[in-house]
Amino acid sequence: MKFLIIIFALISVTHAVTFNCTFQIRSSTNLVRVYTCYTEALSNITSSERLTAVHGTHMTGKTLDDVEFLFINNVSSLTFFPKVITYFFPNLIALQISVCNISALHENELDVFPNLRWFAFTFQPQLIGIPGS
Repeated sequence: MKFLIIIFALISVTHAVTFNCTFQIRSSTNLVRVYTCYTEALSNITSSERLTAVHGTHMTGKTLDDVEFLFINNVSSLTFFPKVITYFFPNLIALQISVCNISALHENELDVFPNLRWFAFTFQPQLIGIPGS
């Protein structure tokens, strides 16, 4: 039985997306001084498409619950929109995905962000389209 548990744990770890965040206060279009997770370094990107961990050093007094802006930049190995983002970032009001290889954003993928006020999907060389746009 222990052998099975170890195999399951190893499989779970290999099917993951991990964000390595630089946490900072950032301003952007229509946003003034929001706590941001800026990530360029994603690891363990596989077909599972699930975000399983977020790493980085928070600013004093801040936690993942304080993150309002997620900026994913320059990750050529990212070919899909990661799932379960709201588990780690429940209070997002802004999302920017730039210079990745995502070819499509599927219907309802942004529905999981009830407070989203600003979204940018920029410099996507493989982008075919966004439903409803």
